[in-house]
Amino acid sequence: MRTMQGAMKGLVVALLLAAPAVAQQAGDEAMLTARDPARVAQFLQQMGYRASVTKQSDGDPLIETAMGGYSVKIFFLTCKNNRDCEDIQFYVGVATTRKLTLEQVNAFNSAKRFARLYLDKDRDPLMEYDLSMIGAGVSGAVFRDTVSVWDTQVASLRALIEQTR
Repeated sequence: MRTMQGAMKGLVVALLLAAPAVAQQAGDEAMLTARDPARVAQFLQQMGYRASVTKQSDGDPLIETAMGGYSVKIFFLTCKNNRDCEDIQFYVGVATTRKLTLEQVNAFNSAKRFARLYLDKDRDPLMEYDLSMIGAGVSGAVFRDTVSVWDTQVASLRALIEQTR
């Protein structure tokens, strides 16, 4: 009888330890679309980011969050009547005292994939990263990977700005 109880306790412990992995896997299989900004924000929150859904000046949805110590905006694009959006764009803009050079921006863009870095009229860096979510959307796993890559790019931008100071 004791052996059976010990085995049951071991099984319960194993199941409890596996639960977070199963929950993450289930979330990773969920499909996310730009048609549901609240669900995208909820997924970001489950990943540990703050995320609030607001609106752009034209009424299209917008998520405000933070990554790498900077405020990040996630614009919802290709929308019909401020709904039924197809794409999102991660965006960060940083006002700097010491300005980046075009050579630094070009070197960054040559070394990094996915994100695009450019300078605004004041030579402050702006960075974007587009994700198509048309049709069925993207899986939670793809979205999680996209956010991870974007977060890494934001950290790289921060390092570039700090080395320029």
